[in-house]
Amino acid sequence: MCLIARSARDEIDFLLNQARATEGDGPPRPENAQAPEAVLKNWQRWIRVRSTYISFFKEDPFLVRGGVLPQNAKPGDPAPGHGFYTRGFYDRVTKEFCSGQRGINNPTLVCTDADYKFIKTGASDPGDPQGRKIEDTHPQCANVGGVWYGPHMPQGQQYQFSPPPKEPGQGPLCNHEQVLARTSLQDPVIWFCPLGLDTKVHTAITIQDLRPNIKQSVVRYGKKTGIRETIKKALDLGGVTTLENIKGDGHDTMPLTWLHEMHHLIKKSIDQPAVDEEGKKLTKAKGVYVAERSQYEEQEAEVESYGYELCRNLAREGVRGMINPDSLAFFALAMFFDEHDWSRGFAMPLKKPWFGDSRDIRRLGDTR
Repeated sequence: MCLIARSARDEIDFLLNQARATEGDGPPRPENAQAPEAVLKNWQRWIRVRSTYISFFKEDPFLVRGGVLPQNAKPGDPAPGHGFYTRGFYDRVTKEFCSGQRGINNPTLVCTDADYKFIKTGASDPGDPQGRKIEDTHPQCANVGGVWYGPHMPQGQQYQFSPPPKEPGQGPLCNHEQVLARTSLQDPVIWFCPLGLDTKVHTAITIQDLRPNIKQSVVRYGKKTGIRETIKKALDLGGVTTLENIKGDGHDTMPLTWLHEMHHLIKKSIDQPAVDEEGKKLTKAKGVYVAERSQYEEQEAEVESYGYELCRNLAREGVRGMINPDSLAFFALAMFFDEHDWSRGFAMPLKKPWFGDSRDIRRLGDTR
């Protein structure tokens, strides 16, 4: 988590510093094939970071030439809001949770929610010395017929106000087989669910172990139909690594999950409602607890913005992309694996400038 959060913060700083120095124009494009390697690397980095940032957050983190400028501002200055929503989040994670010292904001980490039992209304509150009914000590639980109680949780964190179990044996949080972790919005607590603790799923020792196995596309995504078809075929066959499946096994990495949960913890954020490519809200049938009838019923419920495609759709909604946990987490993952361009959601070669005319085509970095 710390590695990807630090990478995201540092790459945003690179964008801001370059924008400030060039009034938003960015570093110069190499003029010819003999240009110094440092010039090429700087230009490639600018293209890679900027295009990926825009794909997740819709716009640049700096004011652009020709845009609406606040009073006394000039192109290249930081854009309002971005420092708080994006860079500020990564910086806070790095400073508060990656220093090696336990601070006042560090969360309680819990292995699964198996300790919790649902106490129905009418029963005594097991945490109340006076033995009062649960609805007397926690009146808000009457809406869902009870409250979850974890006897071994720290004082003040023993109660969770969630609907009763849908199926026998379910807890209040790890109630979906694909959930790796959950974060409380009422207390600084993160629960790791069974899938998040499964060593058969999480075999990598560090995120660095994934780097050699990333497969990038042969060519960059482009306008030509042939190029798009080539990339699509490679993606369909699993020949190109995507951000959503960077491990190649269909499961998220724990650093990605950690950073996602940290956004919930720090920002008290929710997973934003998802939209399609046209901005229309997505829904699906889901078992929803109906308090009036004390039962779960199938209803149309909002889809949450998980995964690259839904994050990219959300970016069209402006600031909503900057407050969605998965958007912040995926951007950080892309910034860590900086030898690839992830602006399309999969590993592409870095952009290279072309030189010459149709009779003498040379590309910087080619050995031919």
